[in-house]
Parts: sequence; structure tokens; C-alpha cells
Amino acid sequence: MLAATVLLSFLLTALVSWAIAAGASATVDWPGAGQLLRGFGGGLLIAATWGALGVLLGTALRSTALPIGLGLVWVLAIENLVVNVAAPLLGAFDAAQAALPGVNAGSLVAALAGDHAELRTPGVAAIVDGGQAAWVLAGFLVVFTALTGLLLTRRDVT
Repeated sequence: MLAATVLLSFLLTALVSWAIAAGASATVDWPGAGQLLRGFGGGLLIAATWGALGVLLGTALRSTALPIGLGLVWVLAIENLVVNVAAPLLGAFDAAQAALPGVNAGSLVAALAGDHAELRTPGVAAIVDGGQAAWVLAGFLVVFTALTGLLLTRRDVT
């Protein structure tokens, strides 16, 4: 389902980009197949990581509303406070932010956008390099999935 959602977002974005270019009488500069595959893979990795966290929280808390709320508080409040307030002031937070999932997701997007891209989207910044971001997100994906499996087998399977 995540792969279909990422693919659909790519298709819709391409359609809107084409419409804007046509409306402005500009030529469309489409990315190559390699760039599209890297972008799709990056988008799928980010979506799968956050999805796995949601499944872990939903399994652990046995509900839907609280995990959604906790996920939003984490992304919108806690990570923003660490990155925008604590990291510039305290060296420990500056180093620790490189291990946060949101920071790595934004850094992966920044790396996939390229060196010359204008990054104006909140949360998208090259805080760490793209390789580290991909590995950290993959690690989170494995940990979240393993913890969910462990929780299911320990508590929910008889």
C-alpha cells in the first residue's frame, strides 16, 4: 500500500508539474530513470519507516488515536524543538539530532533533490549526508518492525 501511495504521489506530482509548465509555456525537464528510481526508493523508505513506527505504536498502545497523536507530537513538536531550539544552543543536542528519524528523512529528501536545489520546505535540510540518512532510516525500519513482531509474539499470539 505504501508503494502504491508513493507511486501515486509521483504520478500526481508529474501531472501537476506538466500542467504548470504548459500553463507557463515552459519546457518540461523530466528526471532520468535513475533519478526517478532513487526518488521512489527514498520516498518508500521514508514512508515505510514512519509507517512501521505507527504500527509499533498502534500495537503497543492497542489503539489508533493515541499513536497518531504521539506521532504528530513527536514530528511536529519534539523534533522541531531539538533541531531548531536545542541543537543550536547545546552541543549534545547538535550531535544527537543526526540520529532522529525526521532529521534523516529530511536529509534524505535534500540529498535526492541535489546540490543545487532550493530547499524551502520545512524539515527538508541537509543536516546529514544522504547515505547516512538512508542507513539510519533503514535501521529504524528494522528496529520498529522487529519490536512490533516481538510485541505481537509475546503478547498477542498464544
